[in-house]
Amino acid sequence: MPDVPERKPILSERTVGRMFDFYMAPEVEHLFADGTGRAILGQLTKLELYRVIGLKQEVHGGIGVNVEEREIFCVLTIPTVPLVETIGVLIDQLGNNMPLFDAAHEQLKGILRNAIRQAAAVKV
Repeated sequence: MPDVPERKPILSERTVGRMFDFYMAPEVEHLFADGTGRAILGQLTKLELYRVIGLKQEVHGGIGVNVEEREIFCVLTIPTVPLVETIGVLIDQLGNNMPLFDAAHEQLKGILRNAIRQAAAVKV
């Protein structure tokens, strides 16, 4: 049997009902999704992930509008309990980071205002 190098966990927990070690796999797949499609909930949750693959024009009420063309490229299946736990962690982290989000929002508003002012000052 070949020698396997000793791996160190990147995260460990030893509490009642939660004893685990997290290791990083040799290869990690990174996926980007624009959003989620349908969700099927039960003991397992299946989430459809989509990407926007194009835009098409349609006329609604006499007005031309863009309609996104979305393509489901992945169905994520996860037990519902860990998914709900993950959602709780995400909401907690969002709450903890609200001051950062507010600061970033204000900074972006300032950048946009300056860009508009500069564009308005250009004489053609």
